[in-house]
Amino acid sequence: MSLSTLRPPQTHGDDDHDILTPCFQHQTFFDHAFTHYMTFRQPLRFWYGHPLRRIIKGNPAYATKLSSYPITELFKFHQSLQLRLMNYFPERLYFETHPRLLQPLIRAEKMPGLVKTAFQGRDRFLSVMTAYIDLVKDGATDVQLIMVRPFPRDMLEDQDWKACIAPHCRIFYLEVQQTLFLRISTETRYAESFPTCQLRYDDSGDGVEGHALSRITYGLKKHLAAMNILEYEILSLQTRRSQGIPSYPEEQEHLASSHSCERMFISLCTTNLDGDLDENGNPWPSLVIETGPAFDNTASRSLLHYAVDWWFTQSRGLTRIVLLLFFNYLETETVVEKWVRSKQPPFRKRLAQTIIISVHDCLPHETLASTCEIEVSGERLVLGIEALLGRPKGAGEEDVVFDKGFLAGLANGFLLVWPNIGPKRYEALHPKPMPGERQVESIRMAVERQ
Repeated sequence: MSLSTLRPPQTHGDDDHDILTPCFQHQTFFDHAFTHYMTFRQPLRFWYGHPLRRIIKGNPAYATKLSSYPITELFKFHQSLQLRLMNYFPERLYFETHPRLLQPLIRAEKMPGLVKTAFQGRDRFLSVMTAYIDLVKDGATDVQLIMVRPFPRDMLEDQDWKACIAPHCRIFYLEVQQTLFLRISTETRYAESFPTCQLRYDDSGDGVEGHALSRITYGLKKHLAAMNILEYEILSLQTRRSQGIPSYPEEQEHLASSHSCERMFISLCTTNLDGDLDENGNPWPSLVIETGPAFDNTASRSLLHYAVDWWFTQSRGLTRIVLLLFFNYLETETVVEKWVRSKQPPFRKRLAQTIIISVHDCLPHETLASTCEIEVSGERLVLGIEALLGRPKGAGEEDVVFDKGFLAGLANGFLLVWPNIGPKRYEALHPKPMPGERQVESIRMAVERQ
């Protein structure tokens, strides 16, 4: 595959995601205000009750023409008004309330690979998402990105969410906008979410993605152990939360949000000052690894590219490297992107490297054989030791380098049969016991039958 000639995403029909009914109307505030006025011939009552308007109206400093208002005040007022309108009209989606870099994704009425739906209660959400996750993992649909709003934050702490949804998804949640993005993974590795006592076996390295992630983790540990560097930890499926640092300092965007990733490398060499921790008191990673579907999946790629900005800006530059891994199961191809940031705020992202790893002349899930050819397009992958550890390079220390031979091994997962992929997948998680009431009822019925 060539990055300049991307193929359109594969589809499996028009009814793949009927269970997730798109139900948003895309309007700006001005569109809605005009429609409301032409219908009822009266101004919006919500506009008059807005607290910012009362402050501005009663302040002599603002008793001037609209054109003389400071642009920052107008921007904040307009955005706050739209947020209020979204609360009154959950079926309407005011994309201007969202971060600027995300607006093209949200504004598009039909974005390949994305479904937008409304949150209609806890039980319905859990049942619908559970069914849709099965569709994705069975290969019945390639639409793996779901946008849900208005999504209550306390759902992220719900026990059924953590057990049934979270292990299968990676999230990005905007708190003020109550907008949740769910990236459903083709593979599930329960070892990342459950204690060992609840597992039949350790599945942390299972799957095409799992194999590649485990290989990178092993390579990092091997290189650092050779230099006697032990002051770090590598965590799986972690989430970080930020109260919001604007990607564009001149704009007052509402960016209070949470984001999860596949792997994060945390250096223990730096002092954990307040600025080094997220809103929940967790340290920011220096290296983040995220995965996604095929590179030509427009929606997921757009969200992952925004995630790079998020890690760099919200960590205040403490995150220095982001690796994006895109897996194309149909074409047995992996695309690796290495992103770095600028040295000074606002820490703009820069694509430093792109590597394409392709498997040729092999059958799907063929065992490792000499007939298979793995081609690596691109240079070796270099991870700076200073960027990883957050301190100057010490004596005998050098950058972590993955040569082409090592990178070719990332694609070996395409050549193996994995128990956590496909309709006949076998889960490593022990079956969950029935809830108390259902268990009592089943015992009662068994006694009656005897």
